[in-house]
Amino acid sequence: MTRTPRAGTLRASTAPTATSDSPIADIVARTVPDRQARSFSRRAAPRRICLPAGTMDYSSQHWMLKALHEAAGELQRQLLGLSEADLCRRSAPDEWSLKEIAAHLRDAEASFVQRLELIASQDEPDLPDIDVDADVLERDYRSLDLHAVLLELSRLRHYSTDLLWSLAPSEWEREGLHPYRGRLSILQVARDMNEHDLGHLWQVRRLRRQIEEERRAGRPPTSNT
Repeated sequence: MTRTPRAGTLRASTAPTATSDSPIADIVARTVPDRQARSFSRRAAPRRICLPAGTMDYSSQHWMLKALHEAAGELQRQLLGLSEADLCRRSAPDEWSLKEIAAHLRDAEASFVQRLELIASQDEPDLPDIDVDADVLERDYRSLDLHAVLLELSRLRHYSTDLLWSLAPSEWEREGLHPYRGRLSILQVARDMNEHDLGHLWQVRRLRRQIEEERRAGRPPTSNT
């Protein structure tokens, strides 16, 4: 059963769209009808209401949104000043390049947006299982324009955090049904987003540190095509 839309200020025309190089380009497009049916109100802060024992409190919600908001900017700072060769190199056969990590984060964000919108707008919807890891190996992400990838990631993250800000704390307990993980709440999706950010930001910092150490030592960069 579809929920009754709430009035809001974020119009459907502001929703981000994915570019054709993304394997999840149709994910955002497929959710446009949902965006037209439901608009999300952006507040200065989420509403604080009384919740039953065991549910999420205001402070954890606020912390989660702050971390999600800052992650995209941290990725851009880590990639700043690196050459195209630095961005495209793989330091080990099973290691993604920095540009591939950025494109993967963009794809993952599109899938997170889809989950959030489905759970927020429907009662216990079925959630698709999407393997965004496989796309890195199947597509030539190292040939992409990094600026375009980061811009799209930023727009998707801006939209997802706007959506989360629009929800009352009690609505973070809404759930969808994943084919392998079972019930997933909006809170769990937000946690997944944060943990995914942290894992890949650690990877990006490690790769950048390796590049800088090799430069200082005067060694040629390690690369595995």
